[in-house]
Amino acid sequence: GEVRYLAADLSVKCDGAEHRAYLVYAGLALLMWPIGVPLLSWCVLYLSRDRLNPYVCRGQKARKSLKHMLQYLDSRSVALEIREADSSIAHLQLLYGPYEPEYFYWEIFEMLRRIALTSGLLLVSDSATTKVFFAIAVALATQKAYSYFGPYASDADDLLAETLQWVTLLTFLSTLACAYGQTTPALGG
Repeated sequence: GEVRYLAADLSVKCDGAEHRAYLVYAGLALLMWPIGVPLLSWCVLYLSRDRLNPYVCRGQKARKSLKHMLQYLDSRSVALEIREADSSIAHLQLLYGPYEPEYFYWEIFEMLRRIALTSGLLLVSDSATTKVFFAIAVALATQKAYSYFGPYASDADDLLAETLQWVTLLTFLSTLACAYGQTTPALGG
């Protein structure tokens, strides 16, 4: 039979043990980021959930102790103060920092959104149009999630995040429009 060699290094046979070992390593690395990092991050956050979303009112979490908007704002600010004062979770600040206590897990959602709009597009289809439609669907869903939940502790950050989701959606819509314009004949002439 024909012997195949790795184009980047012609001393490596594609059917050899060294190449198979690299294939296994590459496969594990490909799974580590899109599955392993979000899963591990979720586990770490889940184990600290009571400190990330502290109890503030007679055994109720801030999100469950709301009867009026003023009570909500007060309990939310108390929960934020309690969380910020807890040095046992300071090492997780990168994952929960900008979010309201009840949305301490939102960075996982954001990781999955990024993966879906980058690596996930490679898995959807070979058709560019299908990829753009998938990206539009993801952008619409995430825009709705940001709009509905408002996960950031700062209202300005909520508004910025929602605006950026609209920008992402408009980018994909204009990509679709450009692709459509290239595949259809000009009208009227």
